[in-house]
Parts: sequence; C-alpha cells; structure tokens
Amino acid sequence: MVVAGTYNPFLVALSVLVACLASYSALDLGEHIGAARGLARRAWLAAAAITMGGGIWSMHFIGMLAFVMPMPMSYDIGLTTLSLVVAIVVTGVGFYVISRQGASPLSLVLSGIFMGLGIVAMHYTGMAAMRGHAELGYDRLLVALSVVIAIGASTAALWLAFQTTDLWQKLIAALIMGLAISGMHYTGMRAAIFTAHGLVHDDPVNASLDQINLALAVAGITFVILAFASIASLSEQKRAEEALRQAQADLARVNRVNTMGALTASIAHEVNQPIAAAATNADACMRWLSGDPPNLEEARAAAMGIMKDATRVAEIINRIRQLFKTGTTQRELLDVNDVIREMIVLLRGE
Repeated sequence: MVVAGTYNPFLVALSVLVACLASYSALDLGEHIGAARGLARRAWLAAAAITMGGGIWSMHFIGMLAFVMPMPMSYDIGLTTLSLVVAIVVTGVGFYVISRQGASPLSLVLSGIFMGLGIVAMHYTGMAAMRGHAELGYDRLLVALSVVIAIGASTAALWLAFQTTDLWQKLIAALIMGLAISGMHYTGMRAAIFTAHGLVHDDPVNASLDQINLALAVAGITFVILAFASIASLSEQKRAEEALRQAQADLARVNRVNTMGALTASIAHEVNQPIAAAATNADACMRWLSGDPPNLEEARAAAMGIMKDATRVAEIINRIRQLFKTGTTQRELLDVNDVIREMIVLLRGE
C-alpha cells in the first residue's frame, strides 16, 4: 500500500529560510576566497564549504523532518552523517575550482555538474537513511528533474559567489539560490514513493512534535554557525577596509614627500639664480669702485642689479609663505603669460 505523507508548513518555511541564509553567508564568504592567499585562502575556503554545504544539508534535513508520515520514522546516524560530509566536500571542491585565477567557463560548468551531482548524492543518501515500516521507491522522471535543478542551482551558486559584490545583489542572489536549492529538495521528496508493509497503527501527532523539536534544534545550530561566519566575514571586511585606508594614507604621504622634494629642488633652483646674479653684480660693483678713478655709473648699475635680484628672492619666498598661509582669498588681476614664464623657469629642469 502506497503511503502519502503531509508537510508541516512551518518547517517547510524554516527550511527555505535556512537555505536562503546559508546561500547569503556563502556568497559573503566567497568574496574573501579570491582575495586571500596561502593559509588564509584555505581557511576561507573551508568556512565557505562548511557554511554552504552544511546549510544545504540542514535545509535538506529540516525538509525531511517537515514530511510527516502516518508511521514512526527514524534515521540511520551513519548515513545521515555521510550525507553531511558529502555536502561539505563537494561544495568545497566546487568553490576551490572556480576560485582559482584564470578559471574558465568550462571549469564553472564542470564544477557545477560535480557539485550538483554531489548534492543529489547527499539528498538521496539522506533519504536512504530513513527507517520505517515502508519500502522506498522513486519516480524516475522526478529524480531526473531534481538532478537538473541541483546542477543548475550549483552552477548558479558558484558563478554568483565570485561575481556579486553589492549588498542588494547578494540578497537577491541568495534568495534565488535558496529557492532553487529548496526546489531541488522538494522535487526529490516528491519523487519518493513509500510502500507500507501491512497495516499502520501510529500516532502521527506525537511523531510530528518530535520532528518539530529536532528540526528546531538543527536550525538553531545552523543559525549559530551562520552567525559566526557572518561575524568573521564582517571582521575581515573591516580589517581590509582599515588596511586600504592605511595604504592610501601611506601613498598620500609618499606622494607629498615626492612632491615636496621636487618642489624644493625647483625652489632652490629658482632662488639660486637671483642669488648668483646678486653675487656677480656685487663682485662687479667692487671692481668698478676699486678702479682709479672709480666708475660710479657702472657701480650704480651693478648695485641696482643687486637690489633687483634681492627683491626677486624676497618675492619668491613671500609666495611660498602664501601657499601655506590660511585666511581669506584675495583676488587680483594677473597676466597669465607672466605665470607661464615663471613656471617655465621653475620647471626648466624637468
């Protein structure tokens, strides 16, 4: 006799919520895999695999507990644990392949197929762990459909994990992934055919209460793991932002030092010119004055040159002080050609 079960809508909604939250956490952790190197990269890879694989398995197990049968049901611990290990391993391998630099679209497809088949293996291993007074069979067409959904969801998950960076993109992607993963599970559950042996005498209400308690326990543990993963991701993001700010500050400091070095060299060149000219004029003035008789006209011209050069030096120093002086800006008419000529002299060495 074929036995039909019913679903607890609360647990179904809880399983979908777990799938969406796990998908978001995996997308969030996936950002750190590509940027990290060495041991840190392996740590983020393991965290993403545990989060995604464990989340998928948790959704699957809660979804199975949401299925209420009119007979007592139990689960083989060994097969149930194996299904969890399979989910984590295949998810980790998929993330590892697609996170490598230079990963091709072919790698994405092959990783999606491998991860999808692994999730299918996880699901049907978990189904095989069910123990009850019924024989388990499957609708082949629905099984094939669940395989297709699993591969599609896995490929999309791997692609989105290394493409989405914006918060809203990650939220939408997590929702799509969660619904796809849930769709695969419930398609696989719909493919299951339970044939009871003899008459069934059972109290389905008590069984349902036990399943709710177990499902809540699994969901609670999953939420704790996802919370730790989110905290770790947020801490790493803040650390990376602080490192970026420090790097920008260091770069700005280096640029300022380089700029001041170039400016100092140009200013020294500009100031040395009138100083050298003043020294030359002073020497000439001394020669004209020491003549017999002294050439006062030439000495006067040399002294005027000294005054002109000294005035030019004073103007240069005054303009430098104005650069660092705070206060209101004063506007005045300016010949732009004079500015260009001054800049040519200042930057002639460049």
